[in-house]
Amino acid sequence: LLLRDLTDTMYNPRRRPYVPHAIGTELMLEHVEKFWCPTISSASFLGGEEFHFREDRRPRVLFLIGDEEYKTGETIPAWAGKELAWRGVRCDFVQEAAGGQGEFPGLENLPAADAIFVSLKRRSLSPEQMALIKTHLDADKPILGLRTASHAFGAKNPEPGRLAWDTFDRDVFGGHYENHYGKGPATLARVLPAAHAILRGLPTNEIRFVSHLYKCRDLAPTTTALLTGRLEDKPEITEPVAWINTNGTRRAFYTSLGSPEDFEQPAFRRLLLNAVLWSVGQPVPPEGAATARQP
Repeated sequence: LLLRDLTDTMYNPRRRPYVPHAIGTELMLEHVEKFWCPTISSASFLGGEEFHFREDRRPRVLFLIGDEEYKTGETIPAWAGKELAWRGVRCDFVQEAAGGQGEFPGLENLPAADAIFVSLKRRSLSPEQMALIKTHLDADKPILGLRTASHAFGAKNPEPGRLAWDTFDRDVFGGHYENHYGKGPATLARVLPAAHAILRGLPTNEIRFVSHLYKCRDLAPTTTALLTGRLEDKPEITEPVAWINTNGTRRAFYTSLGSPEDFEQPAFRRLLLNAVLWSVGQPVPPEGAATARQP
């Protein structure tokens, strides 16, 4: 037997598989259990709870999902389970209650989250739930937004007693959503020459995404554009498709990409992985490193 919670490794997080030290130890323990011997907790001998090293802090991300158009209730949990969970990122998924009335059971857990990842489309919230969002942002905690998050709380004619937030895009992401160019033409995206960790490992050639192009001009001065996109059939039309906003100390990331087909693109999956890790202060894998867990 091996006492797993009294075991440490000499793992270097700057080497493969590029995860925090505590996760490297867990992967080693998993290997031991699979090929060598069982492991047990020291609590079996000493009582009490398992021992945890002080440095073993797992970032928590709350995913707020309410989008029927792009099926992010399916794509985001599947992506996060494969790309984030094994890296030690704890993922909480808060999805809209059945009936689509803008109720999100579980959002009360937001104060315990290190970051919030938003995929909503024109929802309104109760004053209590909207207060949770604003408290998170007022504390300068990170936020990430996917596609319709630019108009996440832009509900038209909200019911009495419910709150919309029409300027959420400008206030939080530093964007300026002005509708889109129509469904049909694909978006050809290219990485901009910005030395940023979120761009690490992304190809420098144009990447074709199924998502139709959003109109997102006039970004705030506090933003940094990371990717730009153009219409496949009208190359003269270009718009930013991913950027960060570092107004104050809060880290905010947004991308207008996010169709189900985009999640099949390794470049898009890598973009989201880098953005989440950057937002919670975790190391981003270097270029050429595999991002998903290897068999």
